[in-house]
Amino acid sequence: MNRLTNEDLISIMKKFHKYRMDANQKSVIQGNLAQLGTKEKRRHISTFFKPVLSIIVLVVFLASASFFALEHAKAPGAPELSIKANTGIELFKQANESFTIQENKNFTLKENKDGTVQFEAKGKKVGGIEPLNEDEMVKSINQQNLMTNEQVEGYQYPATLTLDHQKMLDVVQILHYYFKSPESKLNYHVYFYTPFFNDESADDIARSFIIYKDGKLVKGKE
Repeated sequence: MNRLTNEDLISIMKKFHKYRMDANQKSVIQGNLAQLGTKEKRRHISTFFKPVLSIIVLVVFLASASFFALEHAKAPGAPELSIKANTGIELFKQANESFTIQENKNFTLKENKDGTVQFEAKGKKVGGIEPLNEDEMVKSINQQNLMTNEQVEGYQYPATLTLDHQKMLDVVQILHYYFKSPESKLNYHVYFYTPFFNDESADDIARSFIIYKDGKLVKGKE
């Protein structure tokens, strides 16, 4: 095979079909190249700024959390934050008070989860104890068919005694004692159903009612 000379190669190349782009085609290609360059630039900027933005957000969050913790930290000796008690039971839970009362073989004490107590005999309710605020005590008395309503002495705490006439099948009357706590705005409602309790037995048990605060005996104010 004979080797081609330069003149032979030039002669052959002149026979190839020539392609020429018009002005519109050139403009389209230039536009595509420009867009590609812009996208690459944006991607580069986004890749750079995303970690920086994440760090800024993290710093702001930590600063806010530290401020919140500082604002809500309890200073030594500062009073405890408390929610306003709307009922006697809520107030009882906040006041950190407790109580005791004499129990005998004729009935048992059943303590409920809300802090109230029931007196029970042979599976029936025969009385109980419930903490009331001032409004609840007034409402309790106003709902009764009163035969007696008086302030009484000789008990551990200031007391109001009411006798409520009932028309229930097993209950003729209810003896209500309201003992005012000297340490809080609570009034402890201790009540007895008759005929299971009579005036004397109810009075003996009512006199044994004692309040404690923070585990210490609360004495009545003289």
